[in-house]
Amino acid sequence: MHISTILGPLGFILSNVIAFPTEATQPLLHKRAYTYGFLSHVAGMYRFGTSVAPACNGADCPVLTPEETLCQESRYKLENFIKFPPDPLRANKSDTATTNVEICSYYPPVDLRCMKHGVSRESALGLPKYLLEDQMNKYGIAGCPATPEQVLKRVMVQQSKWGEEKARRMLDIVAPGWEDETKDPEELPVRRGKEVLVDDRENPFHLPGWVSVRVLPNGPIQKAILDCEEWMVARRGDTCTNIAKRMGVTREQFMERNPVVVDKEAKNMGKLECRYLWAGYSYCVPDRPML
Repeated sequence: MHISTILGPLGFILSNVIAFPTEATQPLLHKRAYTYGFLSHVAGMYRFGTSVAPACNGADCPVLTPEETLCQESRYKLENFIKFPPDPLRANKSDTATTNVEICSYYPPVDLRCMKHGVSRESALGLPKYLLEDQMNKYGIAGCPATPEQVLKRVMVQQSKWGEEKARRMLDIVAPGWEDETKDPEELPVRRGKEVLVDDRENPFHLPGWVSVRVLPNGPIQKAILDCEEWMVARRGDTCTNIAKRMGVTREQFMERNPVVVDKEAKNMGKLECRYLWAGYSYCVPDRPML
């Protein structure tokens, strides 16, 4: 579905400001990300982030399938703030209040296949419709800042009394060289855990390069494991021992990471038995020990 059919009148604006790639021209994520470079060289004492609770929690939330759970559950809004110090040129030197300015807010992106499970395209890429529209209304562009000018715009909108001269001066304090777009020439793609995601993943909202993408497994799952970074499909005739061997872990590590395969009655009697391993289903690969 084209983005304009999802967002209605806003689609035309987005197609020009955000420039969503078409299906035929989806780029690989091998571009330098200004947001990452900017936030990386903001002095640590001025940079911090917070998480906001998900939109749905508790008994009123819908019952989800395991795949829907992977796509939708516990997606917290992430916010990157700059904590500006008191203005060195302030008239009242006793005023030591700091100023927090939001530079970037988004939801962790998920696999685009989540669109089959009720997640919109823009939400899968990091911005649900409500957040996208809010940012468009405030800043004229959605997503994290892709240029120094967009950083400046965010600061000036949130601190309307500062003016451009003060906004630039305060940015010079917390992030010297913030206007240098070549500050960090490293290629910074969105990542899937520790792996670079290179499967034509789009990043139209310029999310920072440290963001992980929650990826769906290739086969069905018995139970969602939200923090799983890698999955493997069980073959016909597999046991917990040989699938664990293919994963490069022990049988016990595999069963601990995938408790759904464990016989609970046997476990209550002190035995660890693999009973519910199903061929064709995906199971989470435990973290392997560092060599």
